[in-house]
Amino acid sequence: MGLESDGVGRSGRPGLATGVNVGSAVSRVNDLLSQIEALNVDISRQTVAGRDASGAQGVQAQLLDELSTLIDVRVQERAEGGLTLRTGSGMLLAGNGAATLSYAPSTSGGAGGYGEVSITPPGGQPRPLLDHARSGELKGLLELRDGQIDAVSRQLADFVTDTAKALNAAHNVASAVPAPTSLTGRNTGLDLPTAIGGFTGRTTVALTDAAGMLQRRVDIDFDAGTMSVDGGAATAFTPAGFLGGLNAALAPMGGASFAGGALSLSAAGGRGVAVADDPAAPSVKAGKSFSAFFGLNDLVRSSRITDFDTGLRPTDPSGFAGGTTTFRLTAANGAPLREVTVAIPVGGTMADLLTALNSPSGGLGLYGGFALDAKGRLGFTGSTTPAIGFSAAGDTTERGPGGPLVSELFGLGSTGTAALAQGFAVRDDVRADPRRLALARLDLSVAAGQPVLAIGDGRGALDLAAAGDAAASGTMSLSRRAADFSGSIGA
Repeated sequence: MGLESDGVGRSGRPGLATGVNVGSAVSRVNDLLSQIEALNVDISRQTVAGRDASGAQGVQAQLLDELSTLIDVRVQERAEGGLTLRTGSGMLLAGNGAATLSYAPSTSGGAGGYGEVSITPPGGQPRPLLDHARSGELKGLLELRDGQIDAVSRQLADFVTDTAKALNAAHNVASAVPAPTSLTGRNTGLDLPTAIGGFTGRTTVALTDAAGMLQRRVDIDFDAGTMSVDGGAATAFTPAGFLGGLNAALAPMGGASFAGGALSLSAAGGRGVAVADDPAAPSVKAGKSFSAFFGLNDLVRSSRITDFDTGLRPTDPSGFAGGTTTFRLTAANGAPLREVTVAIPVGGTMADLLTALNSPSGGLGLYGGFALDAKGRLGFTGSTTPAIGFSAAGDTTERGPGGPLVSELFGLGSTGTAALAQGFAVRDDVRADPRRLALARLDLSVAAGQPVLAIGDGRGALDLAAAGDAAASGTMSLSRRAADFSGSIGA
């Protein structure tokens, strides 16, 4: 058991209804403590004066009954009349002034990232409520919010993300008929040379006319590091020179551009553009084809980075220009433990970044270690028992000008949020015109004079229909996961 990722860097958290209930409960506890303390003064005055205080004592008993449902209370009668109230751990609530609970809903993320509830005893300093409350509705709401609801949010985000991946994988190997005039990818969070590095296999960028006839064919061989135009001689390229080489190969019928971490392909003169892999040696990086890695023909999109299989290797440049990432560590019950601020190296490789994150003194090395898997996903293996949660409480890093934060690029504390699931939507142009769905496949094996894209080709549609059978998590299909997820929510 170890650290579990629970939060988000910049974005908000789910569970708004639960947050409202927590705020209402905090407000009611403060009202009750204030009234109980005011009655203490009244009861003491009447007791000292020898008058009957039973009326005030009855009202106080009713208030105490309600308070005890919200928070655990230890009660002791005062010699001068009235009651002294303490939490189960012994913190003073009332009897010599009233304690105050405070709750500030937060959007910084993390277990407890909805906002910490603190308690300030009379004349004391604020302390986390979960360190002192042992039972009661308020403690239950906090544990529900930071535990069960957060776990369901993580499952929901994972399921929606995997569903989008499956649909996009199918859509990226197909094309609409006629082919669209442009394909615009998603933000990979990477610079183009780093994104191109590590690809293997072969892919083809094709330009077609309105009838689906081939106009230009650029074959890209990542293994050999070459491009060829219309079956001509191969020309070498490097990751740094990929964009220039592709533009030269497509000109004057089309072009390519890269901005904001996204690759775009375009066609001119009423032509369309489509991408297809070599069936014998398809392109692949981080388990995705060339088109799918860049999201050139994604069907389901999000305004934020949702795919954390970056394809980065320890020897790749990290791309970060310094800054810090602050991690909030929390106990299994959501109570805050401490914050750790990690200084992110300026430049260097991913191995250098891992060294900083795993440092026992300046990183999270005391609690476990980060590592990149074969797909470039940054994961954490904890070394503590019981599990300690963590979230990105603050991040001042940037991968290139305007680029993603460390926490955004790698999903550190973001994969389990409902905000991640809520960001997805079917592409605007497809919603406006379903004919833009990629239902056909580019067929480069047809005889000369035959269209490479044909109306009536439904192979892409069959791929989309089969997306629910994709094994997105181990050997379990998306359809089975959906059924199991619904059942777990019901339970």
